[in-house]
Formats: sequence, structure tokens, C-alpha cells
Amino acid sequence: IRLLSKDGGKSGSFRA
Repeated sequence: IRLLSKDGGKSGSFRA
């Protein structure tokens, strides 16, 4: 699951 994948997840915090 990827949330805020527009910033690559680095700033999004939520990345699985």
C-alpha cells in the first residue's frame, strides 16, 4: 500500500 507516492514516500511517511 502506498500513500502519498507522489513524493516517493520519503516525505509521505506512509509506505509499505
